[in-house]
Amino acid sequence: MSRVIPPAILAAAQAGGTTLARCWAVTRVDAQVFRWTDHDRALTVDGDVYTPVNGLDATDAEGTLDLAANNFEAGGAFDAAGVMADDIEAGVWDGAAVSALWVDWTDPAQFWRDFSGRLGEMTRGESGFSVDVVSITEDALVTRGRTHGRICDAVLGDARCGKDITTATFRGVSTVVEAKTRTLLTLNGLGAFSSGWFTAGEALWVTGANAGQVHEVRLFIAGTPAKLQLWTAPRVTPQAGDTLRLTAGCDKQFATCKAKFANATNFRGFPHMPGDAAVIQSADGREPLDGSGRNVGRD
Repeated sequence: MSRVIPPAILAAAQAGGTTLARCWAVTRVDAQVFRWTDHDRALTVDGDVYTPVNGLDATDAEGTLDLAANNFEAGGAFDAAGVMADDIEAGVWDGAAVSALWVDWTDPAQFWRDFSGRLGEMTRGESGFSVDVVSITEDALVTRGRTHGRICDAVLGDARCGKDITTATFRGVSTVVEAKTRTLLTLNGLGAFSSGWFTAGEALWVTGANAGQVHEVRLFIAGTPAKLQLWTAPRVTPQAGDTLRLTAGCDKQFATCKAKFANATNFRGFPHMPGDAAVIQSADGREPLDGSGRNVGRD
């Protein structure tokens, strides 16, 4: 992919773009390669043949001078360019590599490859499909490896956390008394737990029409009955008598790790990092110049 537009392509665009065609090359995860063009006849570009296709629509990516991801959307009817509903369901298009070109169809030797990326997850409708096409810049912006921050970057209960959260201290089984909405429930059987204990934790449906579904807990308020709010709604409205298994939540703070889980030695954050205030703080003439007056652990 080049950000330098070839002079011939630039001249064609400045002349109105009537001789420019769009071409796409898509390489699926099973190594099959598809090459399409919106021109009305096949174009041979750099030794590859791009076939005309109807029923395929793609918005153009917008170029920027920064590192913003230049994503766009595409869609079309089933069987357009060989896109079949069964293949979408099987996921063979997910993650396919994509490159896009502008080509002067009067002289296909003149082309500009202006986009490289991949397909996101493809979704199907009654008669067609849609997909987000993600620029390679998007992947470059993904955080990889560890970052230094005050909060813990482990997942509660995983190997890095090391805390056993399967005990009765951190789990409770409850019964639905009433579903005020699909996400707001009143529950019995949680009298041993204090408010907030399951906030940011996990709710697993054990019985009922939603058995097996897992949701993140938005809010837990102790009481008789207790109140529970979920971030996402189960597929079916819960019924009185359905059972849930709740697992304690963690807000990733050092104080919580120490007090709630007694797991401070495994805390995977940096709680004593200087904050922004420490960075911009200036010297105070009333204090000794030995650093003793700076509270580096507080913003």
